[in-house]
Amino acid sequence: MTATTREKRDGEDDSAYIWMRKKREDESLQDYINNLIKEYDLVESDFHNDNLYGIPRESIEKASVDGKLIILKIELNGLKSIIDKLSDKYNIVSIFI
Repeated sequence: MTATTREKRDGEDDSAYIWMRKKREDESLQDYINNLIKEYDLVESDFHNDNLYGIPRESIEKASVDGKLIILKIELNGLKSIIDKLSDKYNIVSIFI
């Protein structure tokens, strides 16, 4: 499951995302992003449209129970991050379309 800092939309299911905490007053934007990456153990993340989106390590580990295949639709920098953080535990195959 993906995590995000964006506001939940009207009618959006609570299970659509893992909703990350809001920025604290004492955090710079960069500290906020770095802290969330650590706090939620994001193995891949991207900041766009004034919000952080990412994949928590816990989501990967829950999805991989019983050797299930995990398919992620991510961009190249996200793939590099996934390989750096997870290739010691998972056999990662990438397909570019």
